[in-house]
Amino acid sequence: MPIELRMRLESDARGSIPASRHDVHLADMRHAPHLEMAQDLAMYQDYVAQIQQTLMSAPFGGSQGDPAMYSLTDIPVGALQSHMVASEALTDLERSMGFAWVPAAGTGTAALAIGARARLSRGPADEAVLVARVGPVQALDATGEVLADIVAQSILPQLYLGDRFTASEHEPGFPFRLPVGLAQPARERIHTLRMPVLAEVYSWHSEETVPVHQPSSVNAGVELELSAPTRLSVVHARSPQRASVGLWTVAVPLDADGKEIPARQLSILPITIKGVGTLDELPLAWESRNVPYRVEVVAQAPIHQLQLRHYLWTLEPRTWAFRKLQ
Repeated sequence: MPIELRMRLESDARGSIPASRHDVHLADMRHAPHLEMAQDLAMYQDYVAQIQQTLMSAPFGGSQGDPAMYSLTDIPVGALQSHMVASEALTDLERSMGFAWVPAAGTGTAALAIGARARLSRGPADEAVLVARVGPVQALDATGEVLADIVAQSILPQLYLGDRFTASEHEPGFPFRLPVGLAQPARERIHTLRMPVLAEVYSWHSEETVPVHQPSSVNAGVELELSAPTRLSVVHARSPQRASVGLWTVAVPLDADGKEIPARQLSILPITIKGVGTLDELPLAWESRNVPYRVEVVAQAPIHQLQLRHYLWTLEPRTWAFRKLQ
């Protein structure tokens, strides 16, 4: 099995059989590749164009732009960022988990869907996302006994849960598969789908203020690149994020007196960014495996200092049980 392979199979017309073309994309899911941007040409092109246009336009592109483009952070020191999930949120999430069989369009059979009704975000405009590393899935009967004859096949090592999460087994992001052609009587015996997970949760760590051009004394995994008096790149190395514990740092620009400067931020996905015209030119997910996480910051006035807010993330062991919804 290759780590990742993209190929095209073409066959000429023969008699009553028309010519055909098959585009194939194979990937070893043990490496947790982000496949969406490696297989959808239009999606990748739109994203790259959006990022490039934003970086070339005000306020990132050199001109200061309208003052309304900048704002002060509305998150106080010690509070989690809007995308972060705390350990305390897991209990409500787990209580709301369930599964059901839903009609699958065009197949005539029901498809498995899992979900959780809980809302992870704390504020009305927040978009919290929980990342979980998923272990082997077990099917349980009504008494809680493992159904040994129904063996689920793990597909994805990671699961991403947003607010009121739902996922169907026919979607690319579904983490496992039940046996193909599982008969209706066997499906009816399943009352719980249980899986061990490592949930990525955050907590406040510390805060420090450093002059520009000086690295963090707390987080060695973050680089602070000042490309202009008002432009900062916050770069998180990819490798530390593959550990089981680490730090995530948010930079708030300050003036010479230590006062916060209104700013604007742009988060960029950790993928190779380049212009492509065909599917053959589209970067494979494997090519982006070491691309760092970047947050571009532009301030309304020259940056003299940085307030660095450090958050501790850990992988918390949990057991998730998706129970049949009645």
